[in-house]
Amino acid sequence: MWAAPAGVLAATLGVRVAWSVPALWALGLCLVAPVPPRVDLALACLVGLFAAGLGLGRCLDRQRSAAVWSGAGAVFLGGALASALPALGGVAGEAPWSPAWAAGWLDLSPVALVVEVSGLDWMRHAAVYAPVGADSIGPELRQPHGTLAGMTVLLVGCTLGCVGAYVGRGLRDHRQTHPED
Repeated sequence: MWAAPAGVLAATLGVRVAWSVPALWALGLCLVAPVPPRVDLALACLVGLFAAGLGLGRCLDRQRSAAVWSGAGAVFLGGALASALPALGGVAGEAPWSPAWAAGWLDLSPVALVVEVSGLDWMRHAAVYAPVGADSIGPELRQPHGTLAGMTVLLVGCTLGCVGAYVGRGLRDHRQTHPED
């Protein structure tokens, strides 16, 4: 959940310094036990989400810290909501979502994406699947994200990061030449 918001905040540091954040994550993931079976794909997802946030952060006015913090907060809340939606149907003892709805909400979750791409079968833990109702989600409704998903997130995230840098540079140039806007 923190990868994209960290990218938004890191945009204020400059591009060279900002890319040290995923490098520190890689080091941290390698030191954590147990290491997921596909730590390389988990890192690809994290870097892709970070790059997408970095691109968004480059579009914001970095001189206004409120804009940067607001952008990071909005991205974090969006990720938190997408991660919490699958379990909201089971809150307060209510019946969980239908299996089709729970499967759809899980597909939007950045946490589910990174964990499943890393090769962990986290949906079989009772603390996760009981409130979500994942025990009734069959393979016809949802397949875990495969290896292609990790590389796709990396590609799309880096593309958004480059587009954000280009758009941000154009916005900064426009503000300098037209300060009255």
